[in-house]
Amino acid sequence: MRTHREKVLEHGERRLGCVARLMEPTEISRRFRSFLKIEDRRLRIAQRLGASGTATARARSFVIDTLISHAFRIAAAASIPDASGAASPEAGFDCALIALGGYGRRELSPFSDVDLLFLHAAPGRRPAHAREMIERVLHLLWDAGLDIGQRSHTVDECIRTARNDPHFQTSLASARMVAGDMTYFERLGSALERERRKQAAAWVARARRQRDERHLKTDRAIYLQEPNVKESAGGLRDLHTALWAMNARHGCGTLEDLRAGGIISEEEYAQAEGAYDFLLRVRHEAHWATGRKTDRLALDLQGVLAEVFGYVSTPYMFASERFMRDYYARARDLFVFGETILARAEARPPESRPAVERGA
Repeated sequence: MRTHREKVLEHGERRLGCVARLMEPTEISRRFRSFLKIEDRRLRIAQRLGASGTATARARSFVIDTLISHAFRIAAAASIPDASGAASPEAGFDCALIALGGYGRRELSPFSDVDLLFLHAAPGRRPAHAREMIERVLHLLWDAGLDIGQRSHTVDECIRTARNDPHFQTSLASARMVAGDMTYFERLGSALERERRKQAAAWVARARRQRDERHLKTDRAIYLQEPNVKESAGGLRDLHTALWAMNARHGCGTLEDLRAGGIISEEEYAQAEGAYDFLLRVRHEAHWATGRKTDRLALDLQGVLAEVFGYVSTPYMFASERFMRDYYARARDLFVFGETILARAEARPPESRPAVERGA
């Protein structure tokens, strides 16, 4: 049986492989949108049949990887002529296209923003076709209906900007290569690792401040009537913040890294992974139910989600109340785990513990 990745690649090649030969922008847009619509339907069916929230997020990220890779090749072919004047997708790329944030972590929900970094050489040496290619890529993705957040920097600019921009710094912690020239990404990885070793304590303190400031907005309350599945206390962001701190202190960017490095126990891993996966599934379904990026679990949405997840009312409790009871239990688990991991990151690490290498 073919894997999801194989199906996506085959579908992408069949529907998008010949797009570079199309000149009509509306037809290119139509094919891109059709590809996303079909793949979104496939993911929705898979989750309803029991796919985990993590599997759905990774699958969605791979769908976007496939689309962006095609867009990148199309834009490069249109921007770089060969000796005969024809488009040449094999010509050298003058930038790397990097996934950041949730996209970099392979944790996209159906309507999540797609954060990109175009990493290039020094501006004075960047040829005009590289600038044109970036513009072409962005227009292709916007026309496909994606919400794109994008930056264009050199490696040095990334490091300088990250020192004064906490959001960008944490986004870079999840940087992942998608398309283009791998050497640029490798240079960024080396620069980030040097910066991490010098700034570990400051980065951990910044992660704590960000978490405390976010929790102050809701008085650190988990049991809100309409919680935000991403930003409220006990939401997905609590785990992200804990992992940012541990990445700064130990170079561990995932729960799997923490477990492999002996920083968390098997029991802690299972509890955190289970809670996070449940919240991811809730977020996916909230997006599908509303047809847009929706992280606040409004009262009317809670009833819809309860039905999707199979909760039923009893003489003593509505289905939506049973659903939210389970949500609060998982949010509490994630809140406690985040507090524990932040405290461990703030403690001085044992010198005998080797850092886990930062992966791409």
